[in-house]
Amino acid sequence: GVHQNCRTRGKKRFAGFVLHDCDGSRGSSGGPVLAQREGQLVIHGLNVAEYRNGGNKSLYIDRYTHRNANIAIPSSGFINKLQQILAADKKK
Repeated sequence: GVHQNCRTRGKKRFAGFVLHDCDGSRGSSGGPVLAQREGQLVIHGLNVAEYRNGGNKSLYIDRYTHRNANIAIPSSGFINKLQQILAADKKK
């Protein structure tokens, strides 16, 4: 699925995570959070969690708050880790 014009909302609640208001539901983990920079799409992060308020079903909330944010890992975090894994693999 695609949710155009959603936004990242900061890193206030979770150190190392990006909060966002992009639609998310079961199965969206691992999907890209894309941004457009200078006319090019770039991966801003990877979606890792959606807010469900402790339930089993995805929630549909009209207005964003930090308490019901969806969560992504910034691309810089997973790119650095991937480079470490690849470098270690080459040494084997």
